[in-house]
Amino acid sequence: MEKPIILTGLDAWEVIASRDYNTFSMADVYRSLAGRTGIDFSAAIDLMDRLPVFLSGDVHKATRRSMAQSYAATREKQQSNVEAAITKVIDDLAASSGTVDVLKRISDPIWIAIEEAVMSDFEVRCDPDLVNSIPDLFIPELSIRRRKRINDQISAFIDTMPPDEKENILHALSFLVLGVRPLSYSIALSFSRLAKQNDGIKLSEIDYPSSFEDSALRFVDRIATKDVMVGGCPHAAGTRLRNISFDDSYTREDNEKYLFGAGAHLCLGRPISLYIWGRLSSGLKAIPKRIRPGTVKLSAREPFLMVSACNVILADD
Repeated sequence: MEKPIILTGLDAWEVIASRDYNTFSMADVYRSLAGRTGIDFSAAIDLMDRLPVFLSGDVHKATRRSMAQSYAATREKQQSNVEAAITKVIDDLAASSGTVDVLKRISDPIWIAIEEAVMSDFEVRCDPDLVNSIPDLFIPELSIRRRKRINDQISAFIDTMPPDEKENILHALSFLVLGVRPLSYSIALSFSRLAKQNDGIKLSEIDYPSSFEDSALRFVDRIATKDVMVGGCPHAAGTRLRNISFDDSYTREDNEKYLFGAGAHLCLGRPISLYIWGRLSSGLKAIPKRIRPGTVKLSAREPFLMVSACNVILADD
């Protein structure tokens, strides 16, 4: 597979917002892989065929509509769960001094609250480790053995559900898969950046942005449906263009604009994500502790900026 063409700034945003491009089909990647290897990836393909981020045209519209309906059915439960989780997080931070593990004490409790709400209508709860591992299927360098193992885990989970629930569970699983890493890691990255920008400042005195300060998802890929000209450069139909949607070189306003995608591919999780950030910000405003940056360990594993460790330090006056 040829490497994608990298686009930044205005060129990237033009492509993201245009209708002259399709998404990159991850399901087709696994269909091709199954054809070459003879390995059964049907469970992974079933799931990929329901991830709107990898779909285009009428199929995308229909799938996104169904997924939106599933999301709406648990929206109030999600907000209620998140409110309770953030209240506990803020109380925990207010009583803490020293090193704070952002992933364990902030990101994870919030994500678990969402996962429990999304799965609340099903008798069987999906293993959180499975949800967190499924995005590994997007990584180009992932081994065949690891891909097969995750496929089989998806298949085993789906088989625990009644056949008439398969479509609903796939939509719920899709929402979780698309949300787990972007949300959890974006919370961690944002806390880390706030600590660096406000080293030694009280949490109660920080001017918090209206949305996440950083993002775990830095680009989106598009496929040209016809010969196109972008930024004065010609690209043939079928060319894969990698559009950098979030970058440190951009202004805060530009990063916020495309943080949740755009147009038909606007993230369904945007409302709950903004609610989470707003609730966290208002809660932190009530904590008079000083924040300092701690250890952060990152690894870029396509398509996410992965966070394996993220600590900040809280101190009293």
